[in-house]
Amino acid sequence: MPVATQLNNGSIVLALEVRLPKTEDPTKNTYHMAFAYTDGSNPWPESLGEDEQGPATLVPSAFTAKAGPYIRQFYSGETVLAHHWGVSWLYFIGDAKASYKSYETSRNDGLFFENSSIHLWGCLEITDTHVITGTVAAHGNKGVYLGNRYLNHTLTAKSSSATIDGRLNDWSDVGEAFFVGSSTQAQASVRTKQDSKYLYLAIEALDECITSSDRVTVMLSSGTTGSQVYVTVYPDGRYAVTDQNGKKLTTTGIDGRIYMEGSYEQYGDIDVGYAAEIRLPRSLFTTTTLRICPIICNRDEKYETPILDTVSNITIDDRSGWLKLKLS
Repeated sequence: MPVATQLNNGSIVLALEVRLPKTEDPTKNTYHMAFAYTDGSNPWPESLGEDEQGPATLVPSAFTAKAGPYIRQFYSGETVLAHHWGVSWLYFIGDAKASYKSYETSRNDGLFFENSSIHLWGCLEITDTHVITGTVAAHGNKGVYLGNRYLNHTLTAKSSSATIDGRLNDWSDVGEAFFVGSSTQAQASVRTKQDSKYLYLAIEALDECITSSDRVTVMLSSGTTGSQVYVTVYPDGRYAVTDQNGKKLTTTGIDGRIYMEGSYEQYGDIDVGYAAEIRLPRSLFTTTTLRICPIICNRDEKYETPILDTVSNITIDDRSGWLKLKLS
């Protein structure tokens, strides 16, 4: 089951499933994942004889207990390797060269679909600049799972100002965003701008059922150990800017507006969501590389327990794993 993809630098990476003989009993031989690479200038020959050696870049046993690989690369460089094992379909995020060692140390390996009825092989495709779409057979080949994963990586705040009105009319020049939303139907994105005095946040929440429990919190930290700023926006127009202890920050220049499209605390209809613009003085931060952790809280039923959701494999208490935001 070989799958090859041409990387952004012109080279080719091939991922394939192998079953190397470890014992004389073939039922005990374990599936492995192998890799081979070209360097772009010296491609593989068109064919090999049965007794000829493969390319020198062959890695015959990169991982054990993994099968059915599929590999693709984002425009920004990150590569995604999916594989099947048992009744799960998993993925890794690797570097721009698709180095098997980068998958080995990936912080982002996990389930592509949060379900245990996956059935064997799946495939991937890049469907937008920050979106990868995966599909895999399920329920004994009687069904198919189809869904997206969203790329979160280091971003640099756009050098531009924003008018704080909650409408986001002046954010068309910012295409990159941090994204969160996998545990419920609600999803949120955070875009950023900067000028010499302020950091601006555009927070958008898509939510089919807007309730009093819904909110988006953006945690910002000056590095991994510096001061923290928590920004929380609510669909009813409220917002709060506090420190990590919940104390309200009163620094001159803090401002925010929220715009809601839908009905508040009305069940049975379909809402669009809410958007917020927040302005933060840059004096609140002591470094130009911030750590950021977006969190969405959502409730869809009147007596349902609200669900908190953040970016996969982020730990709120460990800022070293938070996303990076660069300021000039």
